[in-house]
Amino acid sequence: MFVMAGSCMYVWATSVGLRRWEELEVSVDAFNDRLEDQMGHLRNSMEARVGEVDLKVQKFAARWTELKPKKLDTSQPAEMAALIDRIKEWQAELKEVVEASDDLARDCSHFDLPPPNFAGLADIKADIESYVASCDFFESFMGELEALAAEDWVSFRQRTYVFDDLIASWRERAADCPPGAIASHLVAELDGYSQLGPLLKHVRGDAFQPEHWASLFRTLGIPKVPLGDLRLSHFLGCTRALLENQAELKELNARATGEVAIREAVQEVTAWAQDARFSTTSYSNGGRSTALIKDWKDLTTQVCDFQALLGSLKASHFFGTFADTVTHYEAKLALLDRVLSQLNPIQRKWVYLEPIFARGAMPNEQPRFARVDEEFTSIMQGVADDPRVFSLLRVSNLPETLSAILDQLERCQKALSDFLEQKRQSFPRFYFIGDDDLLEILGQAKNPAVIQSHLKKLFAGIFQVQFAPGDKAITGMCSLEGEVVPLKQPVEVSEAVEGWLQQLATGMKETLVDSILETRRAPQLDLEGLASQVLCIAEMVLFTQQAEEAIPRGRAALEGLKKELLSKLHGYTSHETEVPLLGLKIQSLVLDLIHNVSVVDQLLSVQAGALDAWTWRSQLRYYLRPGDGHVTMSMVSATFDYSYEYQGNAPKLVHTPLTDKCYLTLTQAMHLGYGTGKTESVKALGHAFGRQARKMQQTLFRHRFLVGEDMVLRVPLDGVSRLRVLLAHREAAGLLHTQVEAFRPRYKLRWSVDAMRMLAVPNAGGSSLQSEALSCEVLARLFGSRLVMTEMELDYFSGSKITDYSVTLFEHAVGVSVTRAINWPTFALQPADAYRLLFKKLRAIQISSRNVLNMRWRKQVLHVWVRTYRDAQTLEEQYAAIPPEVRGNSVVLITLANGIDWICDAFSIEMSALEARPPTAPESGKEWDQRGLSPGRVLDLCARQDGAIILPGKEDYQIMVNNVLGQFNMRVLAFRYEGADDSGVLGAPREINIPPGEINIPPSEINIPPGEINIPPGEINIPPGEINIPPGEINIPPGEINIPPGEM
Repeated sequence: MFVMAGSCMYVWATSVGLRRWEELEVSVDAFNDRLEDQMGHLRNSMEARVGEVDLKVQKFAARWTELKPKKLDTSQPAEMAALIDRIKEWQAELKEVVEASDDLARDCSHFDLPPPNFAGLADIKADIESYVASCDFFESFMGELEALAAEDWVSFRQRTYVFDDLIASWRERAADCPPGAIASHLVAELDGYSQLGPLLKHVRGDAFQPEHWASLFRTLGIPKVPLGDLRLSHFLGCTRALLENQAELKELNARATGEVAIREAVQEVTAWAQDARFSTTSYSNGGRSTALIKDWKDLTTQVCDFQALLGSLKASHFFGTFADTVTHYEAKLALLDRVLSQLNPIQRKWVYLEPIFARGAMPNEQPRFARVDEEFTSIMQGVADDPRVFSLLRVSNLPETLSAILDQLERCQKALSDFLEQKRQSFPRFYFIGDDDLLEILGQAKNPAVIQSHLKKLFAGIFQVQFAPGDKAITGMCSLEGEVVPLKQPVEVSEAVEGWLQQLATGMKETLVDSILETRRAPQLDLEGLASQVLCIAEMVLFTQQAEEAIPRGRAALEGLKKELLSKLHGYTSHETEVPLLGLKIQSLVLDLIHNVSVVDQLLSVQAGALDAWTWRSQLRYYLRPGDGHVTMSMVSATFDYSYEYQGNAPKLVHTPLTDKCYLTLTQAMHLGYGTGKTESVKALGHAFGRQARKMQQTLFRHRFLVGEDMVLRVPLDGVSRLRVLLAHREAAGLLHTQVEAFRPRYKLRWSVDAMRMLAVPNAGGSSLQSEALSCEVLARLFGSRLVMTEMELDYFSGSKITDYSVTLFEHAVGVSVTRAINWPTFALQPADAYRLLFKKLRAIQISSRNVLNMRWRKQVLHVWVRTYRDAQTLEEQYAAIPPEVRGNSVVLITLANGIDWICDAFSIEMSALEARPPTAPESGKEWDQRGLSPGRVLDLCARQDGAIILPGKEDYQIMVNNVLGQFNMRVLAFRYEGADDSGVLGAPREINIPPGEINIPPSEINIPPGEINIPPGEINIPPGEINIPPGEINIPPGEINIPPGEM
């Protein structure tokens, strides 16, 4: 029953299932039918969508093709940013179109439709993506540029290379930028910025002042901004203005830079004018104190330096802005220079004269000096109250006042010179010292220190004197070695200095007279108590007496005298002493004793038995004159009085037979009178030597002789006054003769302090150091000059001739140039040589006087050394033929040097004007900027300059240039000197500008040997278009040009 039931249930379920399946199939078929219908509708709609999308693509493509950036003309960052935003909007629109096309293609694939083909969409997409990539590239560049442009200009202007590096880097990276309008614009921007980089150096503004910044802002159209707010972006925003105005910017930068030196110079002068102060010292005399200015050299040097500095500024093209200020300070400095040049000699003269007049000397001149003294002390009181230098110029009519003071002081000085001459005539030893030393002695006659310092110049053997307590009287005289000789009578020191000095001279002689007489009376010599001179003279008198007693008595008496002398000699030589002074005395006595023994030996050898024997009469014999007891000397028939000049402890000469011969010749010449044939004998001796001998008729009445320990100097009696007159008159020129004879070797000369200073410092070169030192010595001894500056202390404009040294001579600043008219080794000075030497030196003197910077001298002295009287006469004759414009106002001092052969030893010829030097050989010892332009320098300049030669001088350099170029068949037709005033002083070296066409050299004049022209590679750089040669002008024969392979 259950099986049946089950079967029935199965059959029922199966039938139900089948029925439902059939229903399902019917439903599915109906759905498919409906789906097919819908698919058909969708296919129809897809075609419409494709058309819509295709139309949208075509419209987008048309708009893009028409509106896309093709060429960018903008340079404004804002416009460029807007353009980039627009491209990004195009990119967004493209994205929508692309998404629509992608959706449509996907839908078509669902309906098994072929994908739609939108023509140009891929190209448009690639094009827009290229533009977008370019925009990203450009934005990256702009981002870096804007970061750099935001930096402030003050800190960035020192690093403009960073901007150049950025542009250079992006120029390399620009190759990676997709091509297109933006890429082209980027390259254009980079090109513009690369041109801007070099221009930034013109707007750095390191030297800019507010007026320069204002001009820069106006030129570039930049709104006026404070310098602290100025950015690089301000200049990047006006690139076109920078490029268009680069000439103006370059000129503005050059002007600002050029004005820096002028501004600093003006500021330096301004600061000095405000702060410079006189360095003063107090001068007291008679209870009155007066301020005196010191450090004149530094002050005048500063004034000259500032004058030269301001003068050089005028050569600048940018001088106009400062013309008023510079002119103002030039006038002030010129006035100050004039005032100082007057005040300096006034102060010196006043210091010299005030002590003299304060003691009441020269009553007739007292009112004059009192007026001058009042005015001078008033001016110096003003200096003490306000020591600022420029405050001195506030004194009204100061130059005129100083001129009047100087004139009155010169009158007082002249009166003083007459006064000094009177003093010298009253005490002739004053001729041995200069005016300054004599003034010091007269002004401080009671000052022991002054007396001690000058006595050795007046008395050769007195090194110093001994004073009584209180320093009111001189009680003794002392030698350099310490020998003390008490005076017979103390000499009272009074205001009348020539009086007590004469008493000292008289006391010196009286003391020696008495000492010798007392020594003769004494039983034995007091070696320690007596002066060496007294001991020697007493011994010589004793020997003469003993010899004349022994000679008549025969040989035994002479042998006894010799034995006595040898015994005395043994006693002296065996005398031991540790006192140096006693040793010197014994040494002098021993030398005399040795000579005396030699005389006795000569008498024994000739068996002299009478006093008229030649062997005895030819000896220098000492006697005590009966009556007054004075010592006399005899030699043959000549007899002289002993002068009793204290000699100190000077070392004695070893007596030799040559000494006897010299003594004999000189004493007999002194003994003989006029007309005895001395001159004729000397001339005959000259003829015997085959030499020309001339008589120089000079007498003691027409010349002044200054006799020293080491040399004798001679000058005409009117020579000193004549030189004074020549120096006093500014325009006067003249010639003066002097003579010097040295009788000591150079290493034993007693050089003055000034000469020692010249020997201690180097000169500018050459071989004239000792001749310059001796020149300084002669001027000091003969004329009382004082050295101011040596050769290396004098400054000049570059290339100028130079002066050997400068001195103060008769209170005038004088330059001295030294030369030697000696044509070694022949010593023959021909007239033509003398003329050329004088012409060259006198012209060089004028140049050096104009171009000296730190010294203003009244005129120059040309000191010429000669060896013979004939040479001196030749120079004097040729001097008369020198044109007046070459002589100028110079004084020629010719000095005949006797016994000074060493002035030429180991030295080359000084007469460089006569030498033919190679063009390239430098003058010995001095650079060209010291000696001047050389032939070699001319050729060097011609080789390296293109149409212009830098010359530091005027006419003399023109002559040199023409002479040098003439050796090469070349000539210059025109010279133009710019920057030189009428005096020839240059503010700065200028160029000779020769306009085109000014030089016309015929073809036949140019003759250049083969191989003479050698131009290194790269030396000739000719810009394109500079050479314009008409057709047919160049005719080169065949075969003349041979270019090696590979050279072109």
